[in-house]
Amino acid sequence: SSPHLLQRVEIGIIEIEMTSTSCDQIEHDLVIDHIYAMLHQEEKTYSQHICSLDQDCHPHSSRNRHIVQHSNDLSRSKICEWAFKVVDHFGYEREIVGICMDYIDRYMSSLKKSSTQLPANDYQILSATSLYLAVKLHGKKDNKYAPSKSLTNINTFVMLSRGVATKEIIEQMEMSILSALEWRMNPPIPSYFVSHLVELFPSRMMPRDILYDLIEISRYLTELSACTSALSNGHRPSLVAFACLLNAMDYVDMTYVPRDIVISFLETVSRITQLQPEMAEVQKVRKILKDLVGPNIFKGEVDNCQKERCHEPLSPGHTDNTHGC
Repeated sequence: SSPHLLQRVEIGIIEIEMTSTSCDQIEHDLVIDHIYAMLHQEEKTYSQHICSLDQDCHPHSSRNRHIVQHSNDLSRSKICEWAFKVVDHFGYEREIVGICMDYIDRYMSSLKKSSTQLPANDYQILSATSLYLAVKLHGKKDNKYAPSKSLTNINTFVMLSRGVATKEIIEQMEMSILSALEWRMNPPIPSYFVSHLVELFPSRMMPRDILYDLIEISRYLTELSACTSALSNGHRPSLVAFACLLNAMDYVDMTYVPRDIVISFLETVSRITQLQPEMAEVQKVRKILKDLVGPNIFKGEVDNCQKERCHEPLSPGHTDNTHGC
């Protein structure tokens, strides 16, 4: 009976491996489907405000020649800083701020089209209401130790406005935003693209700590892009996300990642998004991002992490000591 039992065990192991491979392929296909869906949104639904600063709109939005000029980067960065402080304090995911800034940009673009001016005092109300909407529609608690008070409560934003806005004023602005945006409140922001694009790396062949660093640095760069009008209003979210990933790959030590894995990843991204590292627009966005962060901002942090952590094997069963401690 022992040989028969051993044979059954071997067959069971093979079936498990085949099932695992099949599940991986299904997940991979789902990721690609999600990326295609976001690209469609980017192209057809959420492209109205995306124009370059020299007033030459990108081909995908040539019908919308409206430049968002509602604030310079200084005031925009102040809004972003305030929004990040609020979501951090209340324990919400930081991607909320990217959605908030998208609402603001598209709202201001709609005013530009109708030659309408937003009173200076209303810009603070617009910012607070946009964050309120973003949290209400997309907010997820990221910190269980955060204050129990919820940002989905409009009275919280009345308090945060420090007397500038009443409940009625925020509700009025909320309806104005929803109407101007035609109730299209699910923008494909760069951080969403990053989350999906990194899944195109074969996770079983990637050291987990390197993959973690890639994701974290890329997300940080997308946060910077939300605070920079030249990126938010000048380039497609998918392209900004791709540039963020490429820059993150420069900041992270990719020595432990086989070159063919990187090439395969870039080829897959190119096939799906039509984006390539050598494209002029990609290079332009990468330079803007590098100028924002400086040359060595991540070096010490990443080096320390990679000294303290052991790299996971590149693949199951890999025992080469050069890839571990």
